[in-house]
Amino acid sequence: MAKSGRRARQTTQATKVESVRVARGSEVHFHYIKSHAFRVVHVDGIHGGPTPDGSGIHMAMFNERIPIAQEEIYSISSEGRLGALKSKTGRQGIVREVEISALLSLKAARALYGWLASMIAKAEEMTVIRAKVEAKIEAELKAK
Repeated sequence: MAKSGRRARQTTQATKVESVRVARGSEVHFHYIKSHAFRVVHVDGIHGGPTPDGSGIHMAMFNERIPIAQEEIYSISSEGRLGALKSKTGRQGIVREVEISALLSLKAARALYGWLASMIAKAEEMTVIRAKVEAKIEAELKAK
């Protein structure tokens, strides 16, 4: 039984290798599948640095917000309605909620660096175009 299981694994691995070889000669299809943990996050900043052994980069992405109250105490009016806030407890300062932590190889970090530079250039170009369109619309509205 062990031998047949090993042969099945070897056949599967060989099939994977063959499909990659064929793909290199013509084209490769990449399929993007969202994991069960997929979500969209807002990022205000990044904290991190090189990994301890220097083989990569660690980055923790966070959002910033005012702290949410841990407790609020309100008075109740004689009519049974919510009255004035009497006291509030909670954190002071600014909360940096870490949303995701990523470990990148140097190769992946360089690719991210290049991709970000490209996306920044495109976004800046779009901002200039949008400003021109908005100025034109505003001028046309004033002319009416």
